[in-house]
Amino acid sequence: MKVLFVAVNAKYIHSNLAVRYLSRYCHDIADCRIMEFTINGFVPETLREIYRAGADAVFFSCYLWNISFISEVAEDLKKVAPDVKIVFGGPEVSFSDETFLDENPFVDFVTIGEGEIPTRRLIEFMKGEIPVEEVPSVIYRDKDGAPRFNRKTEVLPMDEIPFPYESLAGMEHKIIYYETQRGCPFSCKYCLSSVAEGVRFMSRERVRNDLDFFLREAPTLVKFVDRTFNCNPSHSRFIWEYLIAHDNGKTCFHMEIKGELLRDEDFAILEKARDGLFRFEIGVQTGNEAVLYEIARVNKKSLLYENSVRVIGMGNIHTHLDLIAGLPGEDFASFANSFNEVYSLNPHELQLGFLKLLKGSDLRINAEKLGIVYSRKAPYEVLYTNEISYAELMRLKRLENVLEIFYNSGKAAKTFRFCGQFFHSPFEMYDKLGEFWEFKGYDVINLTKDDTYGKALEFFETAPETAEASGVIREMLFLDYLLQSKSYKTPVWAKCEEDDIIKKKKTELLRDKNALERVFPELAEINPKDIPKHCRTERFFCDVLSKNPQKSAENKWVLISYYKGIKACYIDENTEGGSFD
Repeated sequence: MKVLFVAVNAKYIHSNLAVRYLSRYCHDIADCRIMEFTINGFVPETLREIYRAGADAVFFSCYLWNISFISEVAEDLKKVAPDVKIVFGGPEVSFSDETFLDENPFVDFVTIGEGEIPTRRLIEFMKGEIPVEEVPSVIYRDKDGAPRFNRKTEVLPMDEIPFPYESLAGMEHKIIYYETQRGCPFSCKYCLSSVAEGVRFMSRERVRNDLDFFLREAPTLVKFVDRTFNCNPSHSRFIWEYLIAHDNGKTCFHMEIKGELLRDEDFAILEKARDGLFRFEIGVQTGNEAVLYEIARVNKKSLLYENSVRVIGMGNIHTHLDLIAGLPGEDFASFANSFNEVYSLNPHELQLGFLKLLKGSDLRINAEKLGIVYSRKAPYEVLYTNEISYAELMRLKRLENVLEIFYNSGKAAKTFRFCGQFFHSPFEMYDKLGEFWEFKGYDVINLTKDDTYGKALEFFETAPETAEASGVIREMLFLDYLLQSKSYKTPVWAKCEEDDIIKKKKTELLRDKNALERVFPELAEINPKDIPKHCRTERFFCDVLSKNPQKSAENKWVLISYYKGIKACYIDENTEGGSFD
C-alpha cells in the first residue's frame, strides 16, 4: 500500500515534524512517502504533484495557517482521484466531532490528537487487517455513510516514538524541529497545550542519542517544540550541559522557556555556553497582572523580568520576549505599558503577536462571555474585545510592522534604542513611526536596504521630537547600516563631502598594520594588501560607539571589520571609546 504524508508549511525554511514521525512509525507496514509544500504555492501545482504520487491514501497535516489551502487541495484531489482515501490530522482538526465529515464530504477520516497509533491502525484497517472499530481516536463513516467517532485514546511512551530523521539531506536551509517532551503543566487559556493531561518526557539515553545525531550532522538551527522546555529543571539542565559539553561550534538550539523558573544553578550552566549555542524564547504575553490572572498565565512578573534581564545580560544567548495583543481585560493603554516594560528589558527581539482563538482553547469556548469577537475563519484572529477596538488593533499592527523592520531584524536596533529617549516612551516612538510609514505608503511597497534606512531618517528629521538630533541619528543609522551586512558603498542619505585630506586619512588608516591589529588582533592573519577587501574606515562627527552619542568637535574614526564577523571599533589612537559587534 502506498501512503503519502503531506505537509504545507508557512514558509520555505520551515519543515514539518508530524509527517516525519508518522512516516517513520508506519514505514514497515506501507510504502510511505513525504511531500512538503508551502502556503505560498499554488493549489493546481500542489494538486498535480500529489496526484502524480499515485498514493492509495493521503494524510494531510492540518494547522490553522494551512487548513484553507489543504481543504482546497483535498477537495479537488477527491474529484480527480475518488478512490484515494483522504485523511486529516493535526491540531486544527483535533477538536472536531462527527459533523466535520458532513461539512467536508471529501474527507474520509480524521485522526484526533497524537497521530502515531491512530495512523498506523488506520493503515492496517485500509489493508483489511483490522476492523475500523479498532482504530482509536478516529472519525469515520460506517457502512451506511453515517459519521462515527472512536473516542478511545492511545498514546505511545515517549521513547517508543521513532526519531523522525534518517538524514538531513535536502534540509540544509531549513529549520529542524525536535521534541523531548509532550504536554504542558500549565493551563494558559489561549493555548492548546493546556488541554493535554500531564507531561511525558523522553529518557536521558534517548535524548542523548538524538542530540548526537544533530551534533554530528551540524544543521544551522534545531528548534525544540517542547511547550515549556524548562518545566522539569533536571531534564532541561541535562540537555543544556550535554550540548555545552559536546558543542559542534555551528548548531544553534532554540528553546521556549518559562523565565521565572530559572534558578542560580541554571545560570551557572548557561553562562558556560558558546555565544550562539542557545536561543531562548520567553513568553511574557502581558505586563498586566490582572490580565495574566484572567488567562490563567501563572507568571511571577518581577522574577520573570529579573531573570530575563539576567539572561540577556550574559550576552551569549539570543533572547526574544513575546507579547500578545487582544487578550481579555487589556485595553490599548495597558498594552502600551506592557510594551514599554518589556522593551526596557532590552531583548534582542520583542515579538508582538495577536490573539488567535484556537479550536479547543478555553478562550474560544468562552469568547462570547469574555466579549471577544474573532474571525470565524483560520487563523481565528481577534477582531476586537470589550477593552480594545479593531482600529486600535490595526494601530498595533502597523507598529508591529516597523518594529520588525528596524528592531527585531537588527537593522537599526542601536539607533532606535538611542532615539527612544526623545519620545515620551518607546511605544510612542514606534506608534508614530508606524503612522508615518502608513501615511507615506511605505508599508505597501518593496524598499531596498538603502531606502529603508533613508525613510527612517526622513521620519526622525521631520518628527518634532528628534529634528534637532537628526544629525546624530543620521550617523547612528549609517553605522547600523554598515554593521548590518558587508558593504563598501555609502548610501545617498549618508553621504557627506570628503576632501583629499579625509580620503588620504582613510587610506592611511587601512595601511597602519599596528593600529589595525591593536583593535582587532585577528586581522594579523590577513595579507596587508587584502585589508581593503575585509575592512573599511569611516569618519563620524559624534561618539557613535557610546550608548548616548553626542556631537564632537573632533572627527571620530571607526574601523569596520567584516573579517570573522562584523565588528566596529575606534581606530584613531587618540580616541578613547568602546567597540561593539
